Amino acid sequence: MSEQPSHSDTADQRLANFDWNASALGTIEMWPARILGQAELVIGSRQPMYIALRQDLRFIYNDAYRSILGNRHPGAFGAPVREVFSDIWTELDELFADVLSGTPRVVESTRISTPWKIGRVCWSRSSSTPYRS
Repeated sequence: MSEQPSHSDTADQRLANFDWNASALGTIEMWPARILGQAELVIGSRQPMYIALRQDLRFIYNDAYRSILGNRHPGAFGAPVREVFSDIWTELDELFADVLSGTPRVVESTRISTPWKIGRVCWSRSSSTPYRS
């Protein structure tokens, strides 16, 4: 069963309350409508989802994704993906490099290390699509 967020710690509240001005994204009020709309789509989904924004890949995820993150939540929200997953970045680097260069990727049944979830292995099937402005 997935972990239920407290009423004071939901993804939409994290999105609204995060200090985006300290990031390359700038204040949320300045975000283009399409980027804000995509972030809101991710946050509103019941399927575990995230979006990684800009070149530094700022990590925005929904409440369903929390169980995947384990103890990396809540510090992962708004942080660069490379920092969130620094211990397994060698497994993710090529995927994000492709997406940043404009190449969509589908990853079939891949084993991902989960050192933050002691004794657990994660098998993942995922699709990553570049943002097209």
